[in-house]
Amino acid sequence: MTPTNPAASTDFVTAATAPASPVTRVAVVTDPDELVALLARLMEDASDALATERAVAGAVRLAGLPLADRTKLAAPLLKRARKQAMDDSSGPFSGHAIRADIGWLALTWATGELPPASTAEASGWDSPGSRASWQSRPPAILSGILSTRIGEACGLISARAPQSPAAGEPPLLAEPELTDGTISPAELATRESLWAAAGRDPRWYDREVAHLRAAPAAGDALAFEPSVSLAMLVGREMPWGEAQFNEDATGVQARLARVPPPGASPSCWTLLARVEHHSRDDRLFAVRHTGIRLDEMVACWPLLCPRDPELVATHLLSPLCGALGKGRNAGTTALRGLAGLGGPLGKIGHLALVAGLAAESADVRIAAGEAWGQIAAARWLDPALAAEAIKFGVTDGGLKLPRIADGLGYPTAADPAASCVARTCVLATAALLAAGTRPAGLHLLLELAASVSVARGAAPELPARIAGLAAGRPNSKLAEAARGLRALAAGD
Repeated sequence: MTPTNPAASTDFVTAATAPASPVTRVAVVTDPDELVALLARLMEDASDALATERAVAGAVRLAGLPLADRTKLAAPLLKRARKQAMDDSSGPFSGHAIRADIGWLALTWATGELPPASTAEASGWDSPGSRASWQSRPPAILSGILSTRIGEACGLISARAPQSPAAGEPPLLAEPELTDGTISPAELATRESLWAAAGRDPRWYDREVAHLRAAPAAGDALAFEPSVSLAMLVGREMPWGEAQFNEDATGVQARLARVPPPGASPSCWTLLARVEHHSRDDRLFAVRHTGIRLDEMVACWPLLCPRDPELVATHLLSPLCGALGKGRNAGTTALRGLAGLGGPLGKIGHLALVAGLAAESADVRIAAGEAWGQIAAARWLDPALAAEAIKFGVTDGGLKLPRIADGLGYPTAADPAASCVARTCVLATAALLAAGTRPAGLHLLLELAASVSVARGAAPELPARIAGLAAGRPNSKLAEAARGLRALAAGD
């Protein structure tokens, strides 16, 4: 990553704390028929991270059913589960194929047998990347944390002695309590006491993720800075160490202003603190490998540390910048995760939202508009932060202003989303003018602000730079848009 531009990295205004979005308790899976239906759905599409969590916890909870009953219930799934499970060439629970992990979970729940140590062992073919046993392999990427936890669940299920379901099984510590992925400290303490009463220790990554969901992530004073990536690696690395670059692929990334020491959860925290996603990691691995779906890998990221929205947003920037160009991306999934974060967005969160608005795909821009509406409705969107993010992304990150204006046109049906759009457009225009730049399409922001103002019957206050532009004589689209907005503000 290139160093942050000092002029562009001025601290954003901190978003005001707002009341939390309404959340509800997660419905736990206690019906085996529901579990089988969930497994069948997730083997085909594992992009619903909360459903995946429910299935994993439910499989462990229902492992006390007699094996013969489980086998009969899951019989229609077994052929498909085995096929899906073998689709991960990196081996069981690598993090690259969540559907494959669900396939292994279904097989273990139905048969009581653990997955093979590696893909090579199961298929009979060998490759250097498929030899390591999943039981001794720590997660190497963020989605690998979920995969490893599914492997832990398989271990619990396989080790479970046949007994009555009424005897109970201590619940997984990391099972989300609320729909935003969080767990209350009191609930976590209750679950830990159940494990202690059973004389057993919970699995390692189950404990780590539970603590991340029950309390803010390690290092409350983390700071993030935007930085610019002027060329993204898009090709396979060559044997002699060279790589192919696409010089036209620009975007923004986030970096930690300082690297925090490992907290109470060192294994997960190491991956969470590594905010770059490079060629051996997520996005480009998915692009190069048929059958690997990046959206399923990205879907679980927001649930890793739901009490730290800004940290999640640093990771979501990668797939959102992947949506800036053509090709497979997980922009819509990333935006869904961004909209579900349980707290006010900071400077990186707003930058991630703006990157979604600048996507090449209209579908992703529409999803960004929907996310804007949800975040604004929760009172977690700050127009000043959004405007500064637009200025930074356009001047230093290669984001295209006409796309941003188009994306901002979707969430204008009602307040507070509409008022945030109008205010953001005005502030972003003033910020770009103050920076001495007039990018192509700048007039579109003021035209959108005017359109929203007409619909709302109220216009935002105009900064001095825009008022001055409106008072001048230049006959440009930008000046005309400024004059139109001034007339609306004056009630003419």
